[in-house]
Amino acid sequence: MRCETCGEEHALLDPAFRRPDAVVLMPPGERAERVKEDDDLCAIRAAEKGKRHWYYVRCVLPVRIHDRDEVLMWGIWAEVSEEDFERVVDHWEDPAQERLPAMEAKLANTIPGYPPTVGLPVHLRLTGPATRPELVIAPEADHPFATLLREGVDAHTVAGWMATMGGEGRGGG
Repeated sequence: MRCETCGEEHALLDPAFRRPDAVVLMPPGERAERVKEDDDLCAIRAAEKGKRHWYYVRCVLPVRIHDRDEVLMWGIWAEVSEEDFERVVDHWEDPAQERLPAMEAKLANTIPGYPPTVGLPVHLRLTGPATRPELVIAPEADHPFATLLREGVDAHTVAGWMATMGGEGRGGG
């Protein structure tokens, strides 16, 4: 289907971040000392004793695309509380995890081309042991990116996201 904005055909790839911004921005030596990470979960130990730690879960953020039957899935990280992180870990393999209530969380990645998105309120819901948790933008989120997600996007917007993400994704490894 041709783009209504520019007349081009756009490949609709799912943009993705490999790690939360807080991890990507750390110097490598500090990252090796303070971060416990894999492709699904991440924890950052505080630099000073007695300070708070940070906990992250890799999720998908569905985006409706106008005039298409498909849904784009942003691969994005969410910051959660220590209690919710432990709940996620405890239920990671549980076939009934989708029965757990949604958890309050915050976006942990910067979406290029928008005002700061780190800290944007979201709700995280576990969806099953074979799928990534899903995010929904919190109703109180008053932000251009949140508004766009609620309204849906066109293929041209998705192509712009991919151009600013450098192809398939970003965020260090």
